[in-house]
Amino acid sequence: EQRAVDELRQGIEDKMRSDVSQTRVEKMRAHVADVILTLRCPKKECGQAFLDFDGCFALTCAKCSHLFCGYCLKLFGNSALESEL
Repeated sequence: EQRAVDELRQGIEDKMRSDVSQTRVEKMRAHVADVILTLRCPKKECGQAFLDFDGCFALTCAKCSHLFCGYCLKLFGNSALESEL
């Protein structure tokens, strides 16, 4: 009887460790998807995500209205944009 209780306890402890490990994996996966692979406005105070764009790499952030290059993510002002094009 004690052996059955010990085996059940061990099984529960193993399951709990597995669940904690799986939670860490899910948090890491979410971090990679949300932070590393998501393109964002390069202005530090903003960070608005953007999905995709067609054509010209000169982008305007929908949230903060700053201009930046969608290829290198360098911020630039209106006069810089005109000279770059």
